Amino acid sequence: MPQSRHQKRQDRTPLQPTPYDDLVCFNFYRGWRAVQEFYAPAYPDTLNPQRLYIIGLCIDEARRVSDIAEIMQIDDAAISNILRRMEKDKLIIRRKSQIDGRSIEAKVTAYGAKIAIETEKKLEALDESLEQDITSKDRQILYKLVKVIHEKTS
Repeated sequence: MPQSRHQKRQDRTPLQPTPYDDLVCFNFYRGWRAVQEFYAPAYPDTLNPQRLYIIGLCIDEARRVSDIAEIMQIDDAAISNILRRMEKDKLIIRRKSQIDGRSIEAKVTAYGAKIAIETEKKLEALDESLEQDITSKDRQILYKLVKVIHEKTS
């Protein structure tokens, strides 16, 4: 009979304090926390990775809220709440679609574009500082792993 994770306790080291340390989900969780902490200094109070991505989607032209939700794989209600807060922070404006008066579009404001460009420069500098430790090949492996997990959940 195979051992459970709890039965293997004696095999763990101080660097692996729980029976779950070798599970992909916990390693991604720890990795995501480290990524957030590493990049946090680049983001002003009104911006986060999700908001910056939305600005990237809408910076050149207005996008329908439903299209943003589909691209980001977030339901319409959740994206509407995010956009409402972004509008309150003057990062975007929402308006009725000029093509389809029933749809709502999001368009980046001049302030939203300015803050996104400033943040992008800081993020690029942080990325460059990682190049010593994370090779292009390592990045490609990471992207592939994330894609595989995403495909398994879609």
